[in-house]
Amino acid sequence: ALDPGKDAVTITGRGITVRSFTVTGGGNGIRVERGGDALIDGNTVEKVGAFGIIVYTGFAVIINNTIRNNPQSGIAIAGASFAHIGFVRGRDKAAGPNFIQNNGAAGIVVTRSSSARIVGNIIRNNKRYGVEATRVSQVDVANNTIEGNGQDGIFVSRNSHVTVGSSLPGGKI
Repeated sequence: ALDPGKDAVTITGRGITVRSFTVTGGGNGIRVERGGDALIDGNTVEKVGAFGIIVYTGFAVIINNTIRNNPQSGIAIAGASFAHIGFVRGRDKAAGPNFIQNNGAAGIVVTRSSSARIVGNIIRNNKRYGVEATRVSQVDVANNTIEGNGQDGIFVSRNSHVTVGSSLPGGKI
């Protein structure tokens, strides 16, 4: 994207797949909003103007991506949104890991009454937290590598809740 005031990719439709792109420039890299529903699979999102991937009032499955070198968080889930990060369905037997690294804020931030399940990712060397849950949000974190971030690996604040474990209830992803 050439215009720093506009997102490179904006998704407002349902059942949309973004696969095998390199996304650079613009405002945010990939934005899912206004009830949008997307599968974001196998992309490289780097050097955008703000967030690598942002889900705002929508749903996304985010798998097999490299999200790096963005000035804000690599992934942001906000505005009563929901995301699966690193897998498609809870009954999956293996993760589709994302590499979330070297971003200017948290690797992943879940905020403003949102929810995310984060499984099987590599989250490292981000300037702030590996995973941040804030402003009445719920996050399940399992089987990730979270290392070398500038502050806490997992940070929880403002009436949020995080469940941390090697696997989630039921023994599946």
